[in-house]
Amino acid sequence: MMNKKSFLCCLGLVFVLESFLPAMAEPSTEAESQSVQNRDAGDGKPEKQGKDIVFAEPCLASGVLSFSEITLFSIGLNMWDRYVLKQDYAKVNWSTMKDNLTAKWFWDYDPFTTNQLGHPYQGSIYYSMARSTGFDYWQSLAFTVYGSTLWELLFETDPPSVHDEVMTTVQASFLGEAFHRMYFIADDHLPYLSWIVSPANAINQLLTGKKLKRPEGELTELSFFAGGAAGKNTVNTDDPLVVRDASEVRKMAAAGFNLVYGSPYFHDTKEPMDQFDFYGFASLEKNRDYSVVLFGNTSLWSRGIVPWEDLGATLAVKLHYHLIQDPYLSFNNNSIGISLAESIPAGSWNFSWEANLNWAFLVGVDYYALNSTGSYKTSDGEERRVYDYGMGANADIQFRVQQPVFGDLKFYAGITAEHTLPPAVLPEASDGYALMLYGKTEYSHRIAGAFSLGASYLWYKKWGWFDDDYDMNQFSHVGSIFAKVDLF
Repeated sequence: MMNKKSFLCCLGLVFVLESFLPAMAEPSTEAESQSVQNRDAGDGKPEKQGKDIVFAEPCLASGVLSFSEITLFSIGLNMWDRYVLKQDYAKVNWSTMKDNLTAKWFWDYDPFTTNQLGHPYQGSIYYSMARSTGFDYWQSLAFTVYGSTLWELLFETDPPSVHDEVMTTVQASFLGEAFHRMYFIADDHLPYLSWIVSPANAINQLLTGKKLKRPEGELTELSFFAGGAAGKNTVNTDDPLVVRDASEVRKMAAAGFNLVYGSPYFHDTKEPMDQFDFYGFASLEKNRDYSVVLFGNTSLWSRGIVPWEDLGATLAVKLHYHLIQDPYLSFNNNSIGISLAESIPAGSWNFSWEANLNWAFLVGVDYYALNSTGSYKTSDGEERRVYDYGMGANADIQFRVQQPVFGDLKFYAGITAEHTLPPAVLPEASDGYALMLYGKTEYSHRIAGAFSLGASYLWYKKWGWFDDDYDMNQFSHVGSIFAKVDLF
């Protein structure tokens, strides 16, 4: 399984492995000549015309290239884990491969960050290797399934993991498509940054000499913020492993971003995931404890349902990825469901709202309260995760009010209810239920040009009821004051 260190090294491995692939990049006989469309995102300027070029299209050569890249990347990643990081799980041989081909799939014991962040990123690389050679979303998803299954069966000594297959395919395609589309935005304004956003896009264009067709859609909002934060975590339980009910006030440096690609209001889907948004928040304490919040939503299908476009009502089917990683809690919600969103302008004011009702097909949540980073070691030195997987229901609602003098006020609240999946429960854990409430309130006011000052408040409340373990409830919250710059 991809550990934390190897996750951070994936990006560098792409550049090394790609150097072996020039022979695969044969020119396509189906190439079309068109004018280059080098569009500036949302600036209203006319498109610049360039020389006729060849565009990447799905064909046998691009399929061989994508297949080879994914295979070589998996081999290179395994060698890195085995010989550089000295990981036991990477010491594969013909015997382990044969065993895994016939083994029963299980729910692995990897730490929270590895499973909930590392595997989606690893899968996004597989996805990008296909998307960058001209394949569409569904075709690239099929290549991602190949890459994930190849890794699970051949490049780990552990049996293949059910969780990894889900996170390295479904949620990875979300990240991969976002990176693919943001590549064009970066290339418009900071071309060198585009190599970091999606290395596969940049390298495959260089290898094949073919330009990628720009997908429909543009960035509508991008802002970054930084400031100071303070928070507290309170736990109520009879569990003797919890040595204190409440932590001290935690002081942190904080930073984050808001990103919206395509308007969610009165949106008709042209391609899956042609509209998405992300909210990210990260904090760091003096003792190096860190917290990460990452919420993402994307449209698989959407349709404008109000005939008056100014009102901007949209019915959609959305995929959601919600993650909170903190020294005191771990929570990840992966869900899909129905969304209804509307924007209502009124003079200089604008009011917008969105409501989602979802099936939570995979929820990861800690099963007891410890100051932990997501795993522990048993008496025999074997690593174990401190969270279980469940399935249930999820709903959320958000509001936003904007006005030049008043400022920008946002409110979000969500609820997730889950029951643990029996096959995923660890021997040390227990079946049970959990209910999580969480939300965010944010206000900002523009002070000069693109710069604003603001404040935010994030909170998380959890109740856990277990069949053979201690029940618990927990409340964690963080307030911050920040300066923000709006780039779009």
